[in-house]
Amino acid sequence: MNQPTAQPGLFIGMDWADQKHDIYVIDRQGKGSHQKLEHSAESIDAWVGEMLKLAGGQPIAIMLEQSRGALIYALMFREDVLLYPVNPKQLARYRESYPGSGKNDPTDAMYLSRMLRERIATLKAWRPDDENTRLIANLSQQRRKIVDGQTKLRQQLLAVLKSYFPVVLELFGKQHQLPLLLSVLRRPGGPG
Repeated sequence: MNQPTAQPGLFIGMDWADQKHDIYVIDRQGKGSHQKLEHSAESIDAWVGEMLKLAGGQPIAIMLEQSRGALIYALMFREDVLLYPVNPKQLARYRESYPGSGKNDPTDAMYLSRMLRERIATLKAWRPDDENTRLIANLSQQRRKIVDGQTKLRQQLLAVLKSYFPVVLELFGKQHQLPLLLSVLRRPGGPG
């Protein structure tokens, strides 16, 4: 994916939500406006097209508080769209620098766009990982879930044995004896 080097035509802050997104757009002259966007592939696609037209051939820069998820995925492979994910703590600190500022979605979108416009020269646009890296990350995450599930089941089994059959844990309670315990539990005519 080629990263455009031109100055962005629009500075956009997006406050993500499940059903709709609050958006604040600042043009190159500094004029801002609030928008709402329904979360669907079609509406995101149409909205990006409108923003690119408004940008007059320049790329659009978008700052949002996430680095993965459906919204990032919908935006990450588009030409002329520069993404700037930001840590929520950074936004909270930025928000605190304005007196009387409270947290709400439209206001957060405005602060995201302001922060992006003010700091664009010091920020580097996010580049998505290549396909193989995303695959490895996904497989690693699935493996972690499986291991966590096995650990949870093992702990549940030990809790049940402690409650109903504590002598089994006395006989087979050592870590190296667990395979023997499982074979006894699986044996026809065994306990349970």
